[in-house]
Amino acid sequence: METAELTQEEKNKADKIRLDCIAAKYKVSKVFEIIVPFGEGDETISAIFKKPDRNVIGLTMNLEKRNPLRAKETMLRSCYLEGDKRILDDDDAFMSACTVIDEFVTIKQADLKKN
Repeated sequence: METAELTQEEKNKADKIRLDCIAAKYKVSKVFEIIVPFGEGDETISAIFKKPDRNVIGLTMNLEKRNPLRAKETMLRSCYLEGDKRILDDDDAFMSACTVIDEFVTIKQADLKKN
């Protein structure tokens, strides 16, 4: 039996549905999947993380000044939901995950009006 290749659009739609289901499972508004290379070949591993709340952001902002790597580790460990824990425990996988962690927090510009 032949299986048709999924288009990129179909893969993106399936990924969104899967991530929406995980967000609903954990009762969180937003989740992120981090996929990193692992080992010598083409293997990748992935894990799911929730959007950090203000407590986690505050803690990591405070740590950022003294120990930036510890701040990133705190963010990842605090937001981890499920998936391959090697992302947290393996140094190479952890460093790869750190390259996208800043995308967890998006700050939009606010407007201020005064009299």
